[in-house]
This record gives sequence, structure tokens and C-alpha cells, in this order.
Amino acid sequence: MNLTENYDKKIKPIYFFWFGIFFISSAPLISSFFLLISIFSSFKSFKEYFREKWNYPLIASTIFMIIGAIYIKFDQSFLLQNNIEWDPDFLILGLFNWFPFFWLFWSIQIFITTQKERFIFAVLILSSTMPVLISGFGQYWFDWYGPFKTLNGLIIWYQREIANGSGMTSLFNNQNYAAAWLSIAMPFSFACIKINRDFVPKLISILISFSIFIGIVNTHSRSALICGVFAIFFHLCMSLKSRKTAYIFFILITILGIIIFVGKFNLGIFSINLNLDRFSRSFDRFDLSRVEIWEFTLKSIFKRPLLGWGSGSFSFAIKDLSTVWKGHPHNILLEIFFSYGILVGITLSFFTINIFIKSFKKIFQKTNKSETIDKYWYCTTFIFLITQMVDIQYFDFRFSLCFWILLAGLKNISFSETS
Repeated sequence: MNLTENYDKKIKPIYFFWFGIFFISSAPLISSFFLLISIFSSFKSFKEYFREKWNYPLIASTIFMIIGAIYIKFDQSFLLQNNIEWDPDFLILGLFNWFPFFWLFWSIQIFITTQKERFIFAVLILSSTMPVLISGFGQYWFDWYGPFKTLNGLIIWYQREIANGSGMTSLFNNQNYAAAWLSIAMPFSFACIKINRDFVPKLISILISFSIFIGIVNTHSRSALICGVFAIFFHLCMSLKSRKTAYIFFILITILGIIIFVGKFNLGIFSINLNLDRFSRSFDRFDLSRVEIWEFTLKSIFKRPLLGWGSGSFSFAIKDLSTVWKGHPHNILLEIFFSYGILVGITLSFFTINIFIKSFKKIFQKTNKSETIDKYWYCTTFIFLITQMVDIQYFDFRFSLCFWILLAGLKNISFSETS
């Protein structure tokens, strides 16, 4: 099949893919409907999936996960010895956080093959972010409280009343989710500033970028603020001819970030009260800090290194240390190693690292004239991974979908004839 025929075959499916991305943040149900149509409309044979060498680590991980799930299903003695009483059906549910996306990583690549298609994806992510900003600002400044439901509860916008010290949640059920989403969108907004040359589109892109940064500030998320500062610095390096000037701007932005990060910041409509100690110490005597959670997770991994403890078991395993519900280890790598063991953890880690290394060489090598969108695509994917190192939003369909699309885009960039 030649390239023209291949492109003709994906014209109609790609429209459904675009609709799916447009609705991804505000209406996940509708988004998944369009995305399923696009994937099945462009369906290729299973033989092609198994011929693609980049799918081998994902196939291996699938096998390891299934073996681990079967073993734990029929032998739960080690769980009982550690006072873990949990429904083994979580094993099956947990696998669905990975298996469909292993397939999606391969099947979705056809829709983000060219730089133009990747730019359209970036624009659609920004478009889908508009409801997040509008509902979030309404919640934060004008007391728009929900939750708002439609389609008999199939679509819910969580807009809870903001308690003292907490931040903007927008249509998500948690402020950290809203912050992570805005962190993903921010580099793409800078890409639009860089790419658009006409005055009106560039001005709109600047306003969107500014709004996203204010939204990040309103979430009171420390990790998102760091990611926002990193995105600004990256954009300055891409835009300014003088790197020294970029470093000066970065230092000034970092100082502002530190002021916001470790203390109080109050300037009119912008108000934050963050404390760095929250990261390393418990909120109170009934809670656990990130460091304590990670320490418990590492010790547990060494107890069951080969096949892990099983998906969904973490919150039951840690309950003896805290009366507060902890659904995950607040680090995606620790989550994988804890739930599925070192075989899956190492396989998926090397798979991801390999894509990052190969795409970095292709995008940023001096002899390569890589387009702007590919550079910001890399920045966005990197920021997404950073957000998952201190929290896990991945288990929300919207975030897991974005991650695998971004990773598939880097894979395409790595092997494209021209970036």
C-alpha cells in the first residue's frame, strides 16, 4: 500500500479522532465513543501488531501481568499473612488500566504521523482545556459550585466548594488533577505562540498561556507550579536568541515560584498559602507524607519483587500505617513495581526511556532542523512524566489516553524521515 492510499484510508477515521480529543477533558464518555470509532475504522490486522518490534516490550509486559494475576488469584496466602483483605477482582480491573493502552499506543500512531497532525492534536488539547479554565475560574472567583451532571450522571463536572487552603479543582474531582491537566496544556500553548505568526492568533495564544499559568497558580499545586516554570524556561530557550537572557528570565521566574511555593502569596485575586513542609512531613498525626508512603512502597516491593502484590492492593496494604485512604504510592514507577513486580517495571521503564532517548536525539541534535511542534511535544511528554513522579493521575482515562498518544508521537518522531 502506498502512502497516498494509506492517507486516504485514514481521512475519515482521523475526524473521529479529532472529535475525541476535543471532548476529552469535558466529556470523557463522548470522547471515548469517538476514539473507539476512529480506532476500529482504521483497524489493522493483529499480525501487524505482532510484527512491530516496538510492541514487543508491551507484549512481554502483558504476559508478565497475566502470569502475576493468575498466581495471586489462586494463591493469596502472602496477602493474608500481611493482613491484606482485598477483592481479587481488582486484579482484572487493574489490568484494564494498561492492556487497552498497549494496543492504543500502536493503533493511534497513524493519526499523529506528520507534524501537521501533531500540531492539530496540540490545538485540540488547548481547545479541550477551555472548559477547564472557564469552569475553574468560575469556581475559584465566582463560587460556581456543583457537581454538575448530565446524561443521567454519565458526565459529571466536579466543582466542589473550595475549602480553606485548597485550590481550584475545576471539572475534575481533585485540584491535583486540574493542575496536572493544565501542566500538560501549557507547553502546547507556548508552541502556538511560537508557530503562529499572524497577530490575532499569536495574541490569542498568549492569552491562553497566561490563563493556563494563572489556573495552575489557583490549583495551589506545587508540582504543577514547578512544571509551569520549567515550561516557561523551555519556551524562553526556544524563543530568545541569547541564552543568557533566557537564564535571567528563568532565575526571576524561579524566585517568584519559590516565594509562592514555600510561603504566602496574596495579590488581589491571586491568593496562595503553600508550605514546603507538607511534602516531607505528615499533614497531621493521622496522615502520611510522600516520603513515608514511598518508603513503605519500596520496602513492600523488596518483599514481593518478582510478581508484585497485585493491582488494587496498595490501599489495603498501607491501611495499618494510616487511617487515611491512600489509593496509590504517589509515584507511577513505584505503583508499577508494587502492583506487577520488577519484570513489568523494568520492561516498561526501559521501553519509555528508549523512546525518550531516541526522540531526543532526533529532535534536538544540532544537525537536525526539527519543527517547533516536535520540540514542544517532547516538553509536554516530559512534563507529564514529572507530574506522575509525585502523584498519579494516570488512572483517570483522560490522562492515560494523553500519555500514550504523546508517547506514540515521540515514537513516530524518532523514526520519521524528517522531523
